[in-house]
Amino acid sequence: MYLFVYGTLKKSSGHDAHGLLDNDCSYQSDGYFYGKLYHLGDYPAAIEIENSPEKVLGELYSIINAENLFERLDEYEECNANYPRPHDYLRKTITVYNKQHQPFQAWCYLYNLTAD
Repeated sequence: MYLFVYGTLKKSSGHDAHGLLDNDCSYQSDGYFYGKLYHLGDYPAAIEIENSPEKVLGELYSIINAENLFERLDEYEECNANYPRPHDYLRKTITVYNKQHQPFQAWCYLYNLTAD
């Protein structure tokens, strides 16, 4: 099981939020998925668009402890039962590619443009 992160969760972002991945993930590679990145002020949001000419760049991690990891990340991304719906982000499995352009199925927090 893999996780793909972009924005404040990336190690290279220098943001404290990257610490949420400590102990529950192992860095695998830089990578990307096909989609569009939006800048929402202090943080980014991305959507997946198959066959898009644009790529969203980020980091691919192997998940060690999914339960602990997603409990913390769902809270950080405000997409759990503690927050009113519709959530700004959805956790979804998408196809991402590592630096060698090999595909992986990975969890990713995507911007919920279709919020009810």
